[in-house]
Amino acid sequence: MTQRLLFLFTAAAFFLPKSAAQNDPNITQWMFVRSALNPAATGVNKGLDLALWGREQWWGLEGRPSTQMLTGGMFIPKAKSAIGLTVLMDRLGMQRNFIGRVNYTGHITVNESIFIALGLTAGVVNTATRVQELNWQNPAEPLLGQIPDNKILPDAGVGIEVVHKNWFVGMSGQHLVYGQASPYPAYARTLNLYFSYAFDIKNSLVRIVPSVLGRSPFFTASADGNVLFYFLKDRFWLGGGYRYNDGAYGLAGVQIIKGLYLGYSYDYSFSRLRPFNTGSHELMLRYMWKKPRKPQPFFRNVRVY
Repeated sequence: MTQRLLFLFTAAAFFLPKSAAQNDPNITQWMFVRSALNPAATGVNKGLDLALWGREQWWGLEGRPSTQMLTGGMFIPKAKSAIGLTVLMDRLGMQRNFIGRVNYTGHITVNESIFIALGLTAGVVNTATRVQELNWQNPAEPLLGQIPDNKILPDAGVGIEVVHKNWFVGMSGQHLVYGQASPYPAYARTLNLYFSYAFDIKNSLVRIVPSVLGRSPFFTASADGNVLFYFLKDRFWLGGGYRYNDGAYGLAGVQIIKGLYLGYSYDYSFSRLRPFNTGSHELMLRYMWKKPRKPQPFFRNVRVY
């Protein structure tokens, strides 16, 4: 029943009429904060997962995008589900955006190696426009009276993720509810598709993990691919990637103490804004904790040699 409702909700939402709107901010380190893209990724580590993330895009450009985000999730074993939240603050020129969402995810076990996560998210989008920061040639400009200072809209999304110990694949729809009839800017309805696979090198302490992300708000599309190299049982990692028609980036990270990770990425833009900025910087602090499994009692059996 849950799967049917999720399918019908997703199909209906994607085929509703769409309107022009703004896009979600880029997240170079999306692999570590997937619940921001897909509610089904909440609690997939079967424990507690918290992350603080910040991005300064096009450093050096006045009015550049600046984004900060908090994500959190906790798996509830007895309910075979997880709850979480996403809080995002975004600044772009005269515009200030706030997103607050609560996630709920149910887990379906396929076998010992694979489970499926189905997620729902709901919350609000608050968009504030600082009209006083605009310089109008005509003080009596009619548009001045049509731009509200503050607007609150509902927000909702759905998603699915299939998780294996060596890979994961996911799909989600974001911002399925927004003010279509309103001239006020709203986030665009967006489809996300992603995949990642971990290759363990035998007799080595190295893992190679390629990942691909595709995003489309239906009036445009973007694709992002990267490869990470993990060393010494994931104590630190290095990698790089390319965002189609936008630029290249490098990533690095380290495990500070058990469960606490620090990640950094730098984006080099190939767009027409290249002469006006020195790149984009992203910083992430993540904490993961998983309750240790209780040791199972061992009974000697003469049939076990």
